[in-house]
Amino acid sequence: MAGGKMRVLGDQVDIRARYGTGTSLHMQLPVAVDAKDSTSDLAVRALAAENAAMDLVVAALKGELLGDATTTTIAIRHGLQDALAGTRARGGVCASGTWRWEVRVSVLLAPGTDLARVFAFVASGGIEGVVDFGLNNCSLEDVFIQVSGRFFNGSA
Repeated sequence: MAGGKMRVLGDQVDIRARYGTGTSLHMQLPVAVDAKDSTSDLAVRALAAENAAMDLVVAALKGELLGDATTTTIAIRHGLQDALAGTRARGGVCASGTWRWEVRVSVLLAPGTDLARVFAFVASGGIEGVVDFGLNNCSLEDVFIQVSGRFFNGSA
């Protein structure tokens, strides 16, 4: 920002390459917990089930995309608040004594990742149970939010 106006140096591709987060794999994962289990609170069991589903995604992607690489990690992101896991479960469907719902997650892919390989892997059922998925590049809005967040937090 300069004089109340946004000023940008570079074209869209350059700006996204310089400040963007790259390509993300977005998925919807099915999650289920036993509604009859009374050993712990539904919220605790729901959070454990969501984390287990996300761990399966990370393990499957590590095996497919990283092979033996031990220095690279795959981080999964979600906009979920852990405290609301029980509410998400109750918002699902309870049939035959099991709560079922879906969790949306996003995995940031490393630069240079073969996107065709990722797409083929997920489409062929490489990650068990994925309901829906898609690949997308960061948008200029994502870049703006990231850059303005840096400025706002004083790390610019």
